[in-house]
Amino acid sequence: MEKQEVLDLFRERAHPQAKKRAKLSIHLQSQMPQIPRVSTEAMKAFETRLQEANIIVDIAAAREELQEANPTATDFVNAWREVLTEDRVSIVDAQDLIEQIPALVERYPVSGEGADGLPAGVMRIGELKAFKATLQISDPPKPLVEWNDLPTPNL
Repeated sequence: MEKQEVLDLFRERAHPQAKKRAKLSIHLQSQMPQIPRVSTEAMKAFETRLQEANIIVDIAAAREELQEANPTATDFVNAWREVLTEDRVSIVDAQDLIEQIPALVERYPVSGEGADGLPAGVMRIGELKAFKATLQISDPPKPLVEWNDLPTPNL
């Protein structure tokens, strides 16, 4: 939806002086990709790969440096690169392990990440004209009570 379409929709339906006023709730979603985060499962899988490769490093130091629950993949890679360098792991072995991190992040995603997070019953409108074509005209408003049905006062 373009900015002008949103403004026109607001002026027509949401503005207090609009002739066809209605309630409106808009949820905008960024088109920028999310920065991948590393789940706890991916961290454990990486530590398992370290053990399988017989690389002895200070895992506690890496965990301490990554104080976030789900750090970004970049922060995770940088922290482990630093730990592997400090523990004098060969550059080739360290690089091979570091290159496995994106696959682990993809295999073990952070729960809820990637979901659009819309509550149940909320409809995503992609194409405004197509959405408008699905709408039906509602019945005209009716009075809640008939005026001749009102009780008369006793005088």
